[in-house]
Amino acid sequence: MATIKDIIASAYRYSGILGDVGEVNGNRATEALGFLNQVIYNYNLDNYLPYAQNVRTFEAGFQTYEFFNPEDHEELPPKPVDGFGVTPKIVTEEPPVRVLQVSYKNGLHWSPIQVVGFSAITPYVLDVPAIPSCCTYQRHKEAGFLYLNRPSLREIRVIYNKALPKVTLDDDMDAPPEYVQLFIITLAIRIARKYKLPQTDLQVLIAEKDDILNKIMDRNKDDHQILYSTEDVNPFYNILSPRGW
Repeated sequence: MATIKDIIASAYRYSGILGDVGEVNGNRATEALGFLNQVIYNYNLDNYLPYAQNVRTFEAGFQTYEFFNPEDHEELPPKPVDGFGVTPKIVTEEPPVRVLQVSYKNGLHWSPIQVVGFSAITPYVLDVPAIPSCCTYQRHKEAGFLYLNRPSLREIRVIYNKALPKVTLDDDMDAPPEYVQLFIITLAIRIARKYKLPQTDLQVLIAEKDDILNKIMDRNKDDHQILYSTEDVNPFYNILSPRGW
């Protein structure tokens, strides 16, 4: 398992800025740490980190779900931009980075609900179908809001990318090795751009990053599919995977 300090030092070596350094200290380490947290967040937002996916089932009878972690914020949770006149259900956990799928319980199966942008959901508010037909997810200040175009009379299942905690210089990287390598190369690119590395060298780093990312994405098509049963709605990655996750 790599430490965050090792990742930062490796990124500096890849970038060629500091040569063969053993450890990076001071302002350079702090700056690189900020870059690394941005890299991890952006990959999670773009759905490149399957180990950040989570699933949760909500009871019927609500139209707006508010994700808010009271342990991290002393102030009252922000109010949704538009709750459609329905008191939101408070979900006490860190707001998701991105919602991937929303479904409603349809007998023994889960039927998907279309996920659209906030501007696209408003025309459906007055058009009341028998079941929710679309939803949207919107982050606002310190909270995230999931809106259904009508109150659901059935259970709702949400698959989303959970927020990963920011890493510190004293942490270990809890991620599969190929993702650690991806973070190193991407961080090296950020550092190289910061210090204006020649374009020819920068393109080599970008090509290596793209190669790693393409291999990860190609493997994830089959190796990290989420399997669901009709009774247990918790996600299970392919247990036959040689990586075991």
